Amino acid sequence: MNETPKNKKTQFIIGSVAFLLAAVLLVVLLTRNHETEDPVAVIEEPEAPAYNLENTVRVINALLIAPDQLNSFDEYLRFMSQLDYTGVPEEVLSAREDLKPILRELSRLQEEYNDLGLWQQMWKQMGSGMLESLGPEDISLLIVNPGAGGLEIAKEAASRAFEGYEAGREMKAELLQEMDSVKEQYYGFLESFMPVYAEYIDEWNRLCLVRDRAYIALNNQQPLLVLEYCDSVLQNYPDNRETLLLKAMGLIQLSQWDKKGEPFQFVMKNNELSAPERDTLLGEAQKVVERYKKLYPSQSAPALLLEGLILEYRGDTVRAFTVFDQSSQEYPRQAQQLAGMLDSYRARTYLYKTVEGSKMINLYKSIMLGSGYFSPNFEKAVYYDKKDDLEQCAAAIYAHFVRRGNQDVYDGLLEDMVFCETFLPNSFNRLLPERNFIDLSFSEHKTGWWLFKENHNEIIDVRVDNQSNIEVSNLRIFLCIQYTDMIDYHVVKLKTIEWLPIRGFDTVNAVQIGYLGKTIDDIAKMRAIGMTDDKIFWIDNLYNAKTGRDYNEAHKVNYQKMLSKLESVDVQMRDAYFEAIKKNDTIFRKDIVDYSRVSLVVESKKKSFVEIDLPVELNLLSPTFTWELKLMPTERYLKGNYIHLVFEVHPTNGSNNTLYMTSDYLNYAIHINMSLDYASGPKLKVESVQIPTSIKGKTVN
Repeated sequence: MNETPKNKKTQFIIGSVAFLLAAVLLVVLLTRNHETEDPVAVIEEPEAPAYNLENTVRVINALLIAPDQLNSFDEYLRFMSQLDYTGVPEEVLSAREDLKPILRELSRLQEEYNDLGLWQQMWKQMGSGMLESLGPEDISLLIVNPGAGGLEIAKEAASRAFEGYEAGREMKAELLQEMDSVKEQYYGFLESFMPVYAEYIDEWNRLCLVRDRAYIALNNQQPLLVLEYCDSVLQNYPDNRETLLLKAMGLIQLSQWDKKGEPFQFVMKNNELSAPERDTLLGEAQKVVERYKKLYPSQSAPALLLEGLILEYRGDTVRAFTVFDQSSQEYPRQAQQLAGMLDSYRARTYLYKTVEGSKMINLYKSIMLGSGYFSPNFEKAVYYDKKDDLEQCAAAIYAHFVRRGNQDVYDGLLEDMVFCETFLPNSFNRLLPERNFIDLSFSEHKTGWWLFKENHNEIIDVRVDNQSNIEVSNLRIFLCIQYTDMIDYHVVKLKTIEWLPIRGFDTVNAVQIGYLGKTIDDIAKMRAIGMTDDKIFWIDNLYNAKTGRDYNEAHKVNYQKMLSKLESVDVQMRDAYFEAIKKNDTIFRKDIVDYSRVSLVVESKKKSFVEIDLPVELNLLSPTFTWELKLMPTERYLKGNYIHLVFEVHPTNGSNNTLYMTSDYLNYAIHINMSLDYASGPKLKVESVQIPTSIKGKTVN
């Protein structure tokens, strides 16, 4: 199915308010010893249900939440028609039909009275906005009695939505009367639907409670517990998709993980097992994978990834790569369906506020979206890296990001960048262009119909400036946003920019960034990732025009941080980097002395500027420049074969002027000499370049 709404809010913000029950129980579970828990007692049903609980819950969520993510009744009908209704009980299907005439009437009123905001405002308050309105008493009621509590809270949310809409407009009597009719119809729908809702959501909570333990055990490298918890779920729900994948992973983990190793760290062996024992476990895992593929052929991408792992661990690399390629091809086509399986975790918002919950969600994302340890492309990249084939490794890395960028679900992209920097630095660096020269600034969007929204500052305009010396085309940018009270990053993709000329800019308007009720005012941290047809890169220059905050943490250098960075270059990483780019320290230092250009521009006795052009190859180091460890450049951009820097400073006569360059790989003290010539004025040139070896006060020798 295709669940891409126009406003790009792919998450189901509350899915189920009754999931709050699982919040309390999961917190208790996370504090216990997982090795001693008995999961069998949690689910007591002796027989498997005659319905598909997963599909049922997804349809229930869609009935309550989907309208507020879609812009019209026709779009809602298309969305609902693409859901999987296999095994969905008749009472849920009846609720779907009962809701249609209510939405159809609301759509008619929107068209008749030409009110573009009617649909969006009403359903935001009755859907995702419901969570924002919950008070402590509401939450307590939901935990004690989710059935009755859910009905009352849903009716209160609907009342607030109708009353808030009416209060904000001068309404004609006819519209007011018709709105009252819609309200009464919706109340009637809630009366019949909420008991059904509570029944199935409560059952879903009980299932998730055990399955969560399996995820926790998998992350904690406890494969025996993974299998125990999975078998507990499968006893009552033998076809549950997630649990089948988890069991296969538990078997693979048991066969391969070294207790001292990282999770699924590529072709490891459990030395406590004999080769036949390992092969038996992998054979059992393959049977589970085959069962999954037979049941869910349209959502086979993660199963194919696991099948590739099994083949790789058995030593059949050629066949493993074929299956990895097939998995990579399937992920973009299946991303929305697999993301639908993620919605239940997004709905349980408390998980995002704990380290344990975030680990569980990130593991789940990796599996369902093919990222991190579970990327079929990264599996190939690691293989090529170990063979020292950096070119093929870089190609596999790039293929991963192209796939992820086209899947319409971008969770975990930031973690993918960190993964490459950690495990594949040599090849990853080959994909990095002139970093720090695509600049972003954003501000609150204040025009258009969005003004009616209560939180209109969850929509921003983004300006993109090209400070490089090349034209940039087909630029895709992903904003990775961490909000207050959250651990994970929410990823928003901007509209693709077709072309950016040298020193040119473009603006992407009306970008929706709101998440779980968060707005521009709730942004704690932000990173940005750029991608072109052959490059992947961090965008480190990121500025909030509304608050004045600079999110450029990687280059926001104060004096103490600069001193620390000058002393902390990793020599091993530096040497590996030089090997990858076919450069070395000697070449860099000689080029700086031979090819740099320095000039002085005097505007007045109190104001002068030093302009410096440095060889563009230095940009491979992703450098930061400061004058005397104090001043950042007032201008910084690529100019032909040079990095052009401008500092507002009065240089001194002689060789006491020092430009410092810092990077993760190499640090330089660039000494600039100024001599006074009464005929032609001051002359500046780079006299020498040194690697700082000690720091005393403000002097680097």
